[in-house]
Amino acid sequence: MEQITIIQPDGTLYPVKRLYPLTTITKAVQSCDLLGQDVVDVDFESTEHLEMVLGMKIEVFGNYYTLNVLPEEQKTGSRKYLYKCRFEGVQYELLSSQYFDADATGTYRGSEFSLTGNLDMFISVLIYNCNRTFGPGKWLKGDILETDVKTLTFSTANCLEALQQTICKEFEVEFEILQNGNVKTINVGRAGQILTDVYEYGQGRGLYTLTRRSVKESTIVTRLYPSGSSDNLKPGYRNFSTRLKIGEPGSGTDYIEDTAAIAAFGLIEGSKTFDEVKPQRIGVVTQVGLDAEMFFDSTMNFDLNESDENGTKYLIAGKSAKIHFNTGNLAGYEFELADGGYTPEVKAFVLVPFKDEQGVKFPGPAPFNINVGDQYVILDITMPEIYVTTAEAELRTKARLYLDANKSPLVQYSLDIDPQFLRNKTAPGTVPNFFSLGDFIQIKDADLNINKASRVIRFTRDVLSPFKYTIEIADSYQISTISRVLSDVKQLNNIVTLNDLRNPVTAKQNWKSARELINESFDPDGYLKDGKIKAETLEAAIALFGTEGQQFQIINAVFMPNFQGNKNVLRYTAGQLVHLTIEKDNIRTWNFNAQTVTFGDNNFKFVYAKCSVEKNTATILFSDQQIKTKQDPVHYHFLMGMLNSVDTVTNTRQISLTYGFTLISGRWITTGQIKSSDGSTYFDLDTGEIGGNITFRGTDGKNKSIKQLETELLAQIDAVTEQTDGKVDNWFLNGTPTLSNEPAINWNTLELKTEHVGDNYFDNVSKKSYRFRVENNVFSWEEVSDDRITQALLLASQAKESADGKSTIFISSAAHPTPFPPYSEGDLWTNGVDLFRCITERLTGSYNQLDWELATVYDSTVATIIKGIITAGTIQLAGEGGSVLAGITGNGTAADSVRFWAGAGFANRALAPFRVLQSGEGFLRKRLEMMNENNIGQAGIAGSNNALDGLVRLWAGAPYANRNNAPWRALADGSMFAEKGMIGKWTIQGGGIINDSGDAYIIMRSTDATEKTEVMIGSNVFPGTYGGKGAALFRATEPNSVGDNYGAVFYAKNAIAGFLNWAIYAFDGISFLGQSLINGKKSLRIDMNNQNLTFDPSLYDMVYVNPTGERVCILILRTTGNRFVLGDGKTITIINRNNAFNNLFLPTGTMAVNDSPFLIQGGMAVTLSFDIELQKWWAVSLFDNN
Repeated sequence: MEQITIIQPDGTLYPVKRLYPLTTITKAVQSCDLLGQDVVDVDFESTEHLEMVLGMKIEVFGNYYTLNVLPEEQKTGSRKYLYKCRFEGVQYELLSSQYFDADATGTYRGSEFSLTGNLDMFISVLIYNCNRTFGPGKWLKGDILETDVKTLTFSTANCLEALQQTICKEFEVEFEILQNGNVKTINVGRAGQILTDVYEYGQGRGLYTLTRRSVKESTIVTRLYPSGSSDNLKPGYRNFSTRLKIGEPGSGTDYIEDTAAIAAFGLIEGSKTFDEVKPQRIGVVTQVGLDAEMFFDSTMNFDLNESDENGTKYLIAGKSAKIHFNTGNLAGYEFELADGGYTPEVKAFVLVPFKDEQGVKFPGPAPFNINVGDQYVILDITMPEIYVTTAEAELRTKARLYLDANKSPLVQYSLDIDPQFLRNKTAPGTVPNFFSLGDFIQIKDADLNINKASRVIRFTRDVLSPFKYTIEIADSYQISTISRVLSDVKQLNNIVTLNDLRNPVTAKQNWKSARELINESFDPDGYLKDGKIKAETLEAAIALFGTEGQQFQIINAVFMPNFQGNKNVLRYTAGQLVHLTIEKDNIRTWNFNAQTVTFGDNNFKFVYAKCSVEKNTATILFSDQQIKTKQDPVHYHFLMGMLNSVDTVTNTRQISLTYGFTLISGRWITTGQIKSSDGSTYFDLDTGEIGGNITFRGTDGKNKSIKQLETELLAQIDAVTEQTDGKVDNWFLNGTPTLSNEPAINWNTLELKTEHVGDNYFDNVSKKSYRFRVENNVFSWEEVSDDRITQALLLASQAKESADGKSTIFISSAAHPTPFPPYSEGDLWTNGVDLFRCITERLTGSYNQLDWELATVYDSTVATIIKGIITAGTIQLAGEGGSVLAGITGNGTAADSVRFWAGAGFANRALAPFRVLQSGEGFLRKRLEMMNENNIGQAGIAGSNNALDGLVRLWAGAPYANRNNAPWRALADGSMFAEKGMIGKWTIQGGGIINDSGDAYIIMRSTDATEKTEVMIGSNVFPGTYGGKGAALFRATEPNSVGDNYGAVFYAKNAIAGFLNWAIYAFDGISFLGQSLINGKKSLRIDMNNQNLTFDPSLYDMVYVNPTGERVCILILRTTGNRFVLGDGKTITIINRNNAFNNLFLPTGTMAVNDSPFLIQGGMAVTLSFDIELQKWWAVSLFDNN
C-alpha cells in the first residue's frame, strides 16, 4: 500500500502522495490495543501549505479512520511543510454520545445511575443512546455473549468510556465494531480466534525478535486461602467463620496450592474474597398475586418457615429475610419479606413495599411491577445444606482459576514478525489482515521453554509495508527457576572452554595435562602390541589413532569439571552413547542419567562409560584403574577420556575426551577437533564450529579478520545498490554495445538510463565484457578489465537461463528487500547474507519465496558407507535446469527439523508442500488421494493453498475434483456431511436416518438404576412385562428433591386462524391415564338471537350458549360432515348461560328416546353422550343452576 487517499467531508478524494504539490509520506502506522486505542498516525511532507479539516477520513485495511483533532503542522523552510496527523477509528464516535439510562424511545432521567441486568441489556442501553445521538439505524447491536446479571454504576460517562472501562471490564469481555457503509454493528464477547501458525525465532520461522518483559510488579501466589460471601450462612459455620470457606480454618483444608509453583518460587500465601459466591437459590416467579407486593413460586423446594427443636431452621431470629430480584422490572431492587410473608401451602411470598424520594411505590404498577418469569434470590437466611455444599464447590472452582492465573509472574511478549513469512502466505495482489486483537498466536522458543498460545493485546502495522507487524501478546507464562537452569546448561557447547584463561598459565597447564594424558594412556582393547613408541621421527603410509572400542559418539551430554568452583566436583547431564563398531552388524545405543560426582582426592581419573551388554542402560565410571573394553562379561567399559589431576597453580582440573579416532593418510587428516595449545583457537570438525580470533592472510601479506572481510563485502554491496534500482541485468548479445543498439537504444528516458546503471554486457563474438556507467551526466558502456568478471559472464552466457540474451541479478535494498516480477528462471538474488537462484518464472504479481532457492548450498560433510549404511548430511534431488525441489537432510537436531521434503528448495524446506519432521510428524499441504484399480480417486485428505481450494478436508465416494459434492465429507470447521452410511442399525438415506428391520433404537437415560429418567424409541425397546409392542417409552421415576418429574411435555400453539393446535393427537386406540389432571376443555362460546345454529360437536367438549331474543333458539348438533367421525361415548356439555331465557332447544331427532325437541332452560347444564349405533345422543346428566 504505497498510497494513502484522504476522503474529504464533501466526498472528494485527495491522494496524499503526489507530484504537485510534491508530497511525500514519511510514516504511516496503524496502532491497535485491546480495549484501547485504534488509530492511524500519518506523517508527510509537502512543498505547499495544505488545508487539513476535521472530518477527513482515510480507509486503511478495510476500515475507515477519521481526523478528529487538527494535525500538527511545522514549517521548516520556504517550501517545506511537515504534517503529523492522527486518524481515529470508528469507536471514537462513541465519545460524542453520553451514556444515559435511556430506553428504546430515547427517554432518560440522567447520567448518574445504577443499572442491573445482563450484558445484552447494557449494550441495548448503549444502542438506545447512539440512536438518540446519531439517529436510528446508524448503530446496531450484533452478537452479544450471554452472561449472568450484574449491577453496574455509571456517572457522567460517555458511551466509549462506559463500554470500555465499565461494561467490558466488569463482564470480562471485548468488543469489535463492524462497518458496512455508514452502519456500525457492535459485537461483544471474547474477541479473536486461534491462529494455526507457529512462530519461532529464525529465518523462515516467522520472528525477527522475541522480547519478554513483566506486565506489573510480581504478585505471585502459590498457596491461596479463598473465601466467599458472608450471606446465608448458619451460626457456627466452619468453626464460626464469617465467610464461606472450602474447609475448616486451621485444619489444612481451607486452602489450595500448586506444588510445581511452590517448587519453582517457594511458598507464597495469599487470600482472595469472592463476594459473589454465596449459598443461594435462584427462584422464579410463576404467578403474581392480586396485590402488587405478592407473588408465587411453584418451584420453591423447601419450607422457609420450617422449625426444629432449636427454633426456625432457615429464618434468622431478629433479622428479616430479603428478596433480591435479578431480572425483570425490579432487577437490582431488594425488599424485606413481610412478617409471616411466606405461605408454604401455596408457596406465596408477600414483600414489604417502599416509596422512593419521588413517592413512587415499589413494587407497584407497571413499570415497577413483578412479572411472571422474574428471577430472584433470598438473602439473610440460613440456606439448606445442599446449597452451602454447591456454593463451596463453586468457590473452589473460582479459587483454582485465580491461582492458575497468579501462580507465576505475569509477562508479555513483543514480537517483530518477519514480513517475508507473511508475504509467502499471501496470494499475489492481496493484503489480508493477518492478526486481530484477541487472536491467539502460538509462539515457540526452545531456549525460553515456551510453547503455547497467547492473546494479541496490541499491535502496530506499517501501512506502507502492510506485511510488517510488531505484536504484543499477553501471557501468564514464566519459566520456573529449575527450568531456567537446565535450559542454560543445554546451551553450552562444551563447558571445558570456560576454563580458557587466555594466558601462559593456561597453556602450561594444558601441556602438563597432555604429558599426563600420554603417560597414563593404555590400550583398552589389547590390540596394540608395544604400548608406547618413542622415536625422533615416525614414517608410515597410513597412521590410525584410536581403537575399535573408542568408535562411539556422546549425544546431548555436557561434562562440567570444577562444578560450582569446586575442583573435586564434576557434573554431567543426561545423554546417549551411540557405538558404531562394538557389534558387527548393529549400531548400539545406551542411555545414561545426569549425576553430580564428588572425588575424595586430587588424583588422575580414567573416565569410562559402563554399558550393559544385554540392556540399553549405562553409567559413567571414574576410576584409577585401567579397564579393558570387554574385561567384564556383563558390561562394556568404553574409555571416554581422562580427568586430569588437580593443577597446583590454578587449583582446577581439565577433562580430555579421547573417544573417536584420528586418521592420517597421505594428504588427508580425519579427526574430531583440532585446537591450539592454550585452547583459544579450535576447529571442531564434528560440529562444524570454528572458534577463536581467526584472521586470513592475503596475497599482499596483510592479515584480515572475518569481520573485516564481512565489512568490506557489505560495503561493496552497498556501493552497488546505491547505483542501481535493486537489480543488475546481465545482457548476452552479439557485437560491441553502444547507446544506439540493443539494449540501450530502448532506454530513451533519463529515468530508464539511471535504472540500468551497473548493468553488465557480454559480447558473444569478442568475448569481452562491459558495464553501463554514468559520469558527469554522460552515460556510456565501459569495457571491464577484470578477467574474473569476464570469465564469470562467459560461463553465464553458456547457461540455459541466458538463452534469451538476458539474466538478472537482484540486490536487496531498503526500497526493494526482495526480488520483484518480472523475473525468470536462472535469475540471481543476494540479500547480503545468501545467494538465491530463481527456479520458477513469475512475470506479474509480487514476490513469492517459493520461487527462489539457495544457490550456495555447499555441504562438505563426508558421505560414508559403513557396513551397508550410507551416512550423509544432505541429499538433494535436482530436476531439469538444476532446480532442487526435493531432498533428504540431517540438518538440525530439533523436533521440528525437516528430514524429507518435496516441492521447495533446501532453504524453503520448512514451507514445502510435503515434509516429514525429526519428530515423525508429516505435513501434506494440498492432497492425499486414495485411488481404485482404474486409477480413479475414491477418497482422500485435502488441505488448501488458497480460498479457491474450498473447505473440504476429508472426503469419500468421489475423486478430488468432485470432493465438494462427495457423498461423505468433513469440512475445516468440523462439520460433516453424509448421504449414505450406517449409525448403529440406522441407515442414512434420503436426507434422513431410517430402520425398517425393527432392530434399531434410541435410548437416552440419566442412570442405569431402576428408577431413572429415560426415553426409549424403537420397535423393540418395550420390556417383555408389557406383553406387547410399542414405539416409544417415556419414564421419569428418578427421585427428585428439587422439583416435579415430567415424563413428557408437549406444546402446541400459534396455528393460523381456522386451524387447531394439537399438543397430543391420538387418533386411534385407547388412552390410559393412571391419573389425570385436565386443566380446561375445548370449548365453544355461542351468542344466539332468535336463530337456528349448527356446530361440529366433534371439536368441542364444552359449549357455552348465550341465547337472547323473544322467540325460540335452536342449537343443532351435526352428526355428519364433521371434522372427525363421532365416536361411541363422545360426550359434550351444553350450558345455557342466560338464566332468563327458557326457549333454547335441541331439535327433534337429536335425543335417542324422546323424539321431541329437547329443552335446555336458562341456567341449565346438560351432558350428552353419543350412541354410534343410533347416531343420536343420550342425556347423561341434567342440572339446573338456577
